[in-house]
Amino acid sequence: MIRATIKGFLYTRKNRNRAIPILARLQKVERDMAARMYDVVFRPAMTADGTMSKEAQAEAVGRQVQLRGTRETLSLDRIFNYRLARKIQAELISSGWER
Repeated sequence: MIRATIKGFLYTRKNRNRAIPILARLQKVERDMAARMYDVVFRPAMTADGTMSKEAQAEAVGRQVQLRGTRETLSLDRIFNYRLARKIQAELISSGWER
């Protein structure tokens, strides 16, 4: 399942014109709205490997800590583990998938 998710991510990131009709259908919006959503929201948020930057991780955890009203300090490495995702992506790239 992780491999399929990474393939979908890489496909969507690389194939704007093919991703927009899918986005329009899934979001139940017109194609031009889906294109704007892709360009303004989705594509800028897509990292090269599909993982979150340390800054984004810290921001996400900070929001949760604030919502929970706790002062607990959480290690990002205990929460986020992208080893498997990075391994699968490396395998896909080395195999020539979707070049």
